[in-house]
Amino acid sequence: MACMALQLSIFCDFDGTITTVDTGDEFFAEFSTVFDDSMARLMSGKSSVRDYYHDVVRGLRPISSEMVQDFALRYPIDAYFADFVKYCHELSFPLTIVSDGFREYIEPILAANDMSEVQYYSNAMQEVNGQLSPLFPNATESCSCFCASCKRNIVLNNTPPDTLIVYIGDGYSDMCAASHADIIFAKGALASYCATERIPHYPFRTFFDIIRLMKNGLEQKKFRPRHQAVLLRKKAYEIE
Repeated sequence: MACMALQLSIFCDFDGTITTVDTGDEFFAEFSTVFDDSMARLMSGKSSVRDYYHDVVRGLRPISSEMVQDFALRYPIDAYFADFVKYCHELSFPLTIVSDGFREYIEPILAANDMSEVQYYSNAMQEVNGQLSPLFPNATESCSCFCASCKRNIVLNNTPPDTLIVYIGDGYSDMCAASHADIIFAKGALASYCATERIPHYPFRTFFDIIRLMKNGLEQKKFRPRHQAVLLRKKAYEIE
């Protein structure tokens, strides 16, 4: 039982990690009239993530709550995520979702899967003078990662001292936050980034893999602070 004294704070991406597809892309592809052109500009480097979100949010056609609910029911989450939430709860490891997506579709998807109790941070939409615009409550000028809001700062601001940081993700918006974590579970673009940068990580396909890897890591006492992540966190605290 000694391994259970280890304190972990777990942070997890939403789109493409908890959900089986990038639900942010799916949401704007379905409801924004400018998605294709805006996405093309983003991927070609002609616009920033923040500019992209301003474009696609302004381009949203009228959406009813029924339409959002239907959307939430059409996109499943990882079949083992509920087991992972239960596992974290049993070990008293706080689990926080960090997303560069929007609460307007995240909340309905979590609710549709009986996951409303899971804490999350995300962007949001607000109406200003009759026009929708994005709100980035976690943005910071000290970070230039591929995000509109900074996942790194959410992670650092919600991790108690003497706690190991676990990060789970799949994409470009996860790279900065993951680089500041001690234990990384990665797939997709994040796994490729970690491999290229020689950042130690655990590849995974589903949360079943993560549960298995975490149990093994705890039982064999494999988890410890990652030196480069500790240095990066120190630097980030100094900048902020």
